[in-house]
Amino acid sequence: MCSYPLSNYLESDDIFTKELRHQSEDVLTNTTANYQLALYGRTEHGFTVRGNSKDRVVQFQSESAFAQAVRWFIEYL
Repeated sequence: MCSYPLSNYLESDDIFTKELRHQSEDVLTNTTANYQLALYGRTEHGFTVRGNSKDRVVQFQSESAFAQAVRWFIEYL
């Protein structure tokens, strides 16, 4: 496991469901690892590549998720 797990959670995701999200949170809170979780409302699986770029909320969230991932790679890789 990486020393600083990063997870982007979506409001609606058929692949990584809310139940799985809560299970992963339980696992992380029972470790000594540092971690960061982000929950993006009004989003679905693939929102960063298939989201409506004309929707200001989706655009902002997509840009935020991208920036968060870049910061993580710069810091931990």
